[in-house]
Amino acid sequence: MYIAQCSFGSKSIAIAISADANNTDATIAVNDGTIVEGIHQQVTNGQGHMIYEVKTATQWYVAPQYSNRYQSSVRLNGKWYPMNCGGFQYTVIPGANDPPAPAYAPTYAPTQDAPLTYAPQPDVKTIIPAPSTTGTDSLTITMYPEGTNLQSVDITLGNSTPARVLVDTGASILNIKESLGNALIASGEATVLRTIDSTIADGSIVTERMINISQVTIGGHTLYNIKATVGPENAMMLLGMEILNRFSKFSIDTGHNRLILG
Repeated sequence: MYIAQCSFGSKSIAIAISADANNTDATIAVNDGTIVEGIHQQVTNGQGHMIYEVKTATQWYVAPQYSNRYQSSVRLNGKWYPMNCGGFQYTVIPGANDPPAPAYAPTYAPTQDAPLTYAPQPDVKTIIPAPSTTGTDSLTITMYPEGTNLQSVDITLGNSTPARVLVDTGASILNIKESLGNALIASGEATVLRTIDSTIADGSIVTERMINISQVTIGGHTLYNIKATVGPENAMMLLGMEILNRFSKFSIDTGHNRLILG
């Protein structure tokens, strides 16, 4: 894996990127014992690396090691703050002898690079905690019948965009229609990650954009940095396993039209 050693306020932070075919998995480890998972995106033209935390709205930007133009930074509560980082170095894990696969360079860079000016750096005491869905916490969400064996739920995309999506345990990630995707990108509530080829229900292959949505709210519970595909305007919008798996468990009560999360 590749590891960058950083410092922010009083904290020492190790940001790790997996050495797999796409280099998509990331981990942020803080010297106070905090460990969070993230999604890595390499910025085009050698401008550095973006890490989107999976369960919080926090974003990390690691600038090129010898850059005089770009500043490594972390985005907390919607604001960027500078931090100090060394470049990513390949680190051998004991027992792992395979060399790293070539890094994947997406066609699309983030629409918002880390800015070149910043607010005063705070002495950060804690990393934003992930929402809790363990223990006795659970959400009961009304489902709406949509024909034979189809059920939909209401969610909010970004800050305030409502959407009704089909619950589909056969879908891997959220799928939304083009007009909603374009609106979220234009407002800065989503960024384009890359284009992908997807197989749809009739077996045909279509090329779609994969985006990162800053937040998605379901049943009053907000999830951060959600991946989604942007399909045609007439395509069904689907709630897939990537969102359902953010909860400790889920169940579908078709008799009472309920989706139970947690």
